[in-house]
Amino acid sequence: APGYYLHIDRGGCFAGAGMWHPDSPSLMKIRKAIVEDPQAWKRTVGAKRFRDAYVLEGDRLKWPPRGFDLDHPLVEDLKRKDFIGVAKVPQEVITDPKLPEELVKVFRAGTPLVELLCDAVGVPF
Repeated sequence: APGYYLHIDRGGCFAGAGMWHPDSPSLMKIRKAIVEDPQAWKRTVGAKRFRDAYVLEGDRLKWPPRGFDLDHPLVEDLKRKDFIGVAKVPQEVITDPKLPEELVKVFRAGTPLVELLCDAVGVPF
């Protein structure tokens, strides 16, 4: 299910919002949701608050998925196998007492993506 994630490691820390490696039925539902309402997808991932905090990352197909238009304006997003926003969290923030406050800000910026994905796969937010 879509959600939030905090990764803490010596090699780097980050926060995530979205859905990493959704199963095939969920992946199809997300792609169909993007095709059915491309403006909602664009508003969500194009919002300044989201872009200021997150970068969309994850695996992609080399070619558009079967059954989807090769010329679709959002074909690059339809090729996604992961729908995850990643926000870098500096190492010094991890040990700062204000970490919870900082995470709330970051996760709030990712909430529209999590909500959109929950709606797409049919799970409550």
